[in-house]
Formats: sequence, structure tokens, C-alpha cells
Amino acid sequence: MASSTEGPGGAGESPSKGHGDSIPPPASESSSFGWLGDIQNNFTGAIDAVSLPHYNVEDLGNITAGYLNEAVEALTTTVDGGAAFMASSIKDVRIHASDLGQNLRESLDPVAKEACRLTSLAGEHQRKAVSAARAHYFLAYDRHPEAVSFASFAALVLAFPATRRFVFRRALRLRSQEGLYKSAERRKAVLSQSVDLHLQETKKLLDRTKAAKEEFFRAQKKLRDARNQLDSLQTRLHRTDRTVWGLLDDLSLVRTKEAAGLRTEIAVNKGIVQKQSRLVRGAIKDIASSAGI
Repeated sequence: MASSTEGPGGAGESPSKGHGDSIPPPASESSSFGWLGDIQNNFTGAIDAVSLPHYNVEDLGNITAGYLNEAVEALTTTVDGGAAFMASSIKDVRIHASDLGQNLRESLDPVAKEACRLTSLAGEHQRKAVSAARAHYFLAYDRHPEAVSFASFAALVLAFPATRRFVFRRALRLRSQEGLYKSAERRKAVLSQSVDLHLQETKKLLDRTKAAKEEFFRAQKKLRDARNQLDSLQTRLHRTDRTVWGLLDDLSLVRTKEAAGLRTEIAVNKGIVQKQSRLVRGAIKDIASSAGI
């Protein structure tokens, strides 16, 4: 019975020594988590070794105020530079405008002086002419007072239309009766010829106007009839178009080869009907825009 307790490795050995090594005893809890404490200590030491600056609220406010002051100073400098550039540009423009105006005045001054000189010269010549005319008039009046007085009165009378017409009509009375009659006959012949020409031209124009009016009325009636016929045709075309749509809808339910060919033919007819409808609508619009019918 002693052979039943022997293991494969020999008599008196326990079964736990079958692989030749013993299982180590379990370690305690403090020794199993010691590596985590070492990592924490090393990380804390590394953080402490890095010397970071510590700022409080006052220091942060001072730093922010410094940055803001620098930004404001930069913006102020930029604005001042732009204002100075604009001021210098405006000053240059004013200087150029002043120079241009001065050059223009210098160019126009000789022209104005010459115009003033010519005006004064013309006035002087006019005064000289009036003085010479007055001198000649008085000289002629001293030599021939009756002739100068009659000429002055005649010029004064003929200068106005009313007095001139009065003189002409009174002068006709100085002519003889026979002369007046012959003059009236000649004027009457000319007047009769003018009246005959006017009558012929008036009759011709009235006949032409009457014919044009009748033609216009006929054309207007024809346009109105054509408009009515076009409206009727448009109605029939619209009815035919609806019939074509109905046929296409009915044939769409038939799935045969003959139905497909019939649909093609009806589609061709549909295109023709739509084209004719567009032409009819265009003709109606043309009649409405040109004749107001």
C-alpha cells in the first residue's frame, strides 16, 4: 500500500514539487503598491524642479494694462501718421489749386484787358460817329432848313407802321379813277386765279382724304374680322390640344407596339397644334398693339 503515495518524482515527495520549483509566498499589500508611490514621488520632484513664475491678480492686471497701453500707443501713432499724411495731401492740393488759379488769372488778364480796350474803342467810335452825324445834320439844317425839316418829318412818319399805312392809303386817293380801276382789275384777276387754285387743291385733298378714310375703315373692318376669326381659331386649337392630351393619356395605358406608333403620330400632331397656337397668339397681339382692336 506504500506504493500508492509515491509520486512520479519518487517516494516521500509532495505533489506540489512536481515541476522542481516551489511557489513563493504572497507578498503584503504595502510591498505590492510600492512602485506607485515611487512614480508619484518622482513626478512631484520633477514638478518642483521646474521653476514657473507665480502671478497674482495684481500682476496680471499690470501686464494686461501694459499690453493695452502699447496697443493704444501704436494705434494713436498710426492715426496721427494718417492724419498728418491727409493734412499734407490737402495742403498740396490747395497749393496746386492756388497755383492753377493764379496761372488762369494771369492767362485771362490780357484777354480781359484787350476786350475792355476794344469795348472802349467801339464806344469812342460810336460817340465820334454820333457827333459827326449831328454836326452834318446841323450844318445841312443851317444851309437848307426846309429840305432837312421835310426829310426829318418823312422819316419820322415812315418809321411807324400805323403812320406808314395811313400815308399809303391817302396816297392812293391821289391817283385817277381809271388808274385805280385798272389796278383793281389786275388784283382781282390775280385773286381769282389764287382762289381757283385753292379750290382745286382743296377738292383734290378732300377727295384724297375721303378715299383714305374709306380705305382706313375697310382695313379696320378687315382687321376686326381677322381678329374675330383668329379668336375662333385659337379656341378650336385649344380644343384640339385638349383632345390630343386625352388621346395620349388613353394610349399611355396600352402597352403594345401599335399603341407606341400611334402615340408617336399623335405627338407629332400635338407639336403642330402647339406651333399654330403660338402663331395665332402672336398675330392677335400684333393686331391689338398696332390697331388697338
